[in-house]
Amino acid sequence: MLRFGEFELDPDARELRRGGQPVHLTPKAFELLHVLIDHRPKAVPKAAIRDRLWPVTFVAESNLTSLMSELRTALDDQARGPRFLRTVHGFGYAFCGQAEEASQALPPRPGRVWYFVVQAGRDIRLHEGENVLGREPDAAVRLDSNRTSRVHAVIRIGESGAAIADLGSRNGTSVNERSVCGEVALRDGDRIRLAEEELTFKAVARTDLGETRPGPSGREA
Repeated sequence: MLRFGEFELDPDARELRRGGQPVHLTPKAFELLHVLIDHRPKAVPKAAIRDRLWPVTFVAESNLTSLMSELRTALDDQARGPRFLRTVHGFGYAFCGQAEEASQALPPRPGRVWYFVVQAGRDIRLHEGENVLGREPDAAVRLDSNRTSRVHAVIRIGESGAAIADLGSRNGTSVNERSVCGEVALRDGDRIRLAEEELTFKAVARTDLGETRPGPSGREA
């Protein structure tokens, strides 16, 4: 079984689950998702996908386009700024998220850990859900560089831990010097670069914090 983001793919049961609950997919859409994850991070040509899904039947390209639309709806994904499914124009499709075997240890759950980014020596606490990073005045993490986009990236905090995704920024996002494509899981100590801005990600187990609580500025009091 494979886990990516808030989803689990169980090939044996032929089931996609979100938060433990089944997500409906038609058989062909499930097979398409399985093919793309199996070949990650490589792009799979459209012809190879058609041969796998319709081995003895000629189908129009619109059939494959419809399946991709079904998958993106099921995964809350977008063709522009994808978390999981990347279109390779004129070629095919690729799974661009980070998937791992479900048997691997999970990060601490949000209620048992505090997440921060360190910006210029200042700890900024992240909340459960979406934390936007950018030049927007109301961004969870405000970036001052003109090379960063107004809405540059997002860090999502959920049951499976923390992950970052680029939001179609002009100058890109990287984690530990590797460009972010889709959604990338974050671990304590990861170095995040957004254009020329550098941040450090922190995950602190609440049992390690004693009686401390976040101060009014977002730093530990």
